[in-house]
Amino acid sequence: MPIIVAALFCAAVASAFAASNGPDLETILTPEELAQLPKSLDGQKVYSGDLILYPDKVGALGAAGGRPWSRGEFVFEFDGQTGTQQQAFRDACAAWTNGTALRCVERVDQPNYVRVLTHNGEGCGGTADASCSAVGMRDGMQDIEIANGHWTIPSVLQHEIGHALGLIHEQARPDRHLYVIINYGNIRPNAEHNFNVHDGATALSEYDYNSIMHYDNCSFTTKSPCDSSDKATESTWTISPAPCGLVRVGGAQITALDLEGIRRLYGGPVTALYGTQRMAACGTHEYSKTQVEMVCGSACAAATPVQWSRLYQEYDWGCGFMTPLDGPKFCQGRKQEFKAQWWDKDDFHSKCWGGTLTERWTECGCTNQSLTAMCTNYKGSVNLNKLAALISSEDPNLKQTGLMIQGLLKYAKGGYFSSALVDKMPEVMMAAYIRAEPLATAAFHCHLRVELTIRRLLDSGYQLSVSRFEALAREYDII
Repeated sequence: MPIIVAALFCAAVASAFAASNGPDLETILTPEELAQLPKSLDGQKVYSGDLILYPDKVGALGAAGGRPWSRGEFVFEFDGQTGTQQQAFRDACAAWTNGTALRCVERVDQPNYVRVLTHNGEGCGGTADASCSAVGMRDGMQDIEIANGHWTIPSVLQHEIGHALGLIHEQARPDRHLYVIINYGNIRPNAEHNFNVHDGATALSEYDYNSIMHYDNCSFTTKSPCDSSDKATESTWTISPAPCGLVRVGGAQITALDLEGIRRLYGGPVTALYGTQRMAACGTHEYSKTQVEMVCGSACAAATPVQWSRLYQEYDWGCGFMTPLDGPKFCQGRKQEFKAQWWDKDDFHSKCWGGTLTERWTECGCTNQSLTAMCTNYKGSVNLNKLAALISSEDPNLKQTGLMIQGLLKYAKGGYFSSALVDKMPEVMMAAYIRAEPLATAAFHCHLRVELTIRRLLDSGYQLSVSRFEALAREYDII
């Protein structure tokens, strides 16, 4: 009874506040490129590769006009799909919610939502083997169009949902020139815009060759045979990894860094409370020596020793003095890395009429290092200065989120929570920030405080379980 009374008291302070939306994103298409793109029969959509553009929103990313989904709720509505197809879509969406604040919600009457369509070649600009989506949330209804043959390929569904959540292609990042080479001569005519760089994009993680949002080596190629896993077919690739020791780019499943990007996109200032760290849970990069030094320094403890492959030695000779060869430039011309250069001299050599024969050697190759990736360490300590800034914020949402986080940390430290619940705290904090209304957050915090106090009076060893916490949080629409 006391807990019920507490619930009624705390719930009385809840009221409605609208969630704020993120800013619109910038276009990466020129008017000339936009004019060349195919349109839907009704003229309401323009197709750019696997992206759907809406003419009334051509000033935004891809030009899709996307922003993060309000309250972290990805709302969708099926349109004629079979039960199996519907479940495949739900499963693909659920993969993006792992440890994030996202929620996949089937539409009731929400004004902003995704309509899920199936096509047999009439969608996505008339390409039967293409699926496509808008980027991020736009006002009203927007579409995800799935090719009929793609319903059994989870990676395609996850990729298109990733776009709808607000993610661009990995190789469209402003820093992509440090990681991949675009072979424009192999790209299909009028498809070059699919490889444009989005200069206004914010990198949400380190460059991820295995990202589900990365094109593979053969995307939009005009040449064959093209095999993303076979270096021998590199002359047909549209995308080559900059390190000559790497082969395949583009992943078939959501990576730890893909989820890191979603947490940062939807976690707001809560994500910033935690520090970043190189951890096995973040995944592993296969980078060149130069790339490792660029992101981790020349003495990076998180990287394996340098491995060389595809070694090549250039030899020439002359009599007497030889001008030094520019080894790094020579190797660069071979699309390799410079390893070493040396000279051998033989005096009284017959080839030089008894003079000195000089041999000049240059060695090129490809380096590779495995580097533990960097991501947010949600099991680490919270930055108390940043938490204090949240609490003192004039934004009521930030303020109440900060106060709730302060309380949760106190209860966790005092042993009021089970270990499983402690591990779930960061996810709850992100959900509270993006989804809960300020007074609902305050009411939830009030209820939690009263309930824990009463239960500890009845049982000094009581610890709140994940199931009870989630049931309570749902009452206040926190998760």
